Amino acid sequence: MRGLSRGGLRKNDRIDAVAAVCVAFSQGDFRPVAQEGHTDVLRMILARTGNPTRFASEAAYASYTGAAPVEVASANKQRHRLSRSGDRTLNAAIHIVAVTQTRTPSGDGYTYHQRKMAEGKTSREAMRCLKQQVAKRLWRTMRDDQIDRVAARVAA
Repeated sequence: MRGLSRGGLRKNDRIDAVAAVCVAFSQGDFRPVAQEGHTDVLRMILARTGNPTRFASEAAYASYTGAAPVEVASANKQRHRLSRSGDRTLNAAIHIVAVTQTRTPSGDGYTYHQRKMAEGKTSREAMRCLKQQVAKRLWRTMRDDQIDRVAARVAA
């Protein structure tokens, strides 16, 4: 990948920083976000997102990624489905992360998916909920990392 400069850091350095942060918070609520071999997915997420502070909220980022729910009403039943709009490549990357989490029984993503299914949601609905949580977590992590980098640059 080209060594494009943005804010004094090469793009690869920024990608490595986000990958390190994702691995670090993989010990948290939704581990494993980044398992071995997922650096390509993380690179794509960072490259497609750009500056995370351009999104006003995690809901705006979820909408951009296509992970935000869309309400669908039929008769007296209210349901949600995944949006077909948004960045499809980014949505595919988030899907890979979510599927990895649901297939790892020791992870919290698996537990979250099972809990949603126990609440009466179908597997697809539970996956939609998990993808939204993954998008929220990714945005918060990337935003906090960006804010920390800017603060460190100002302090130096």
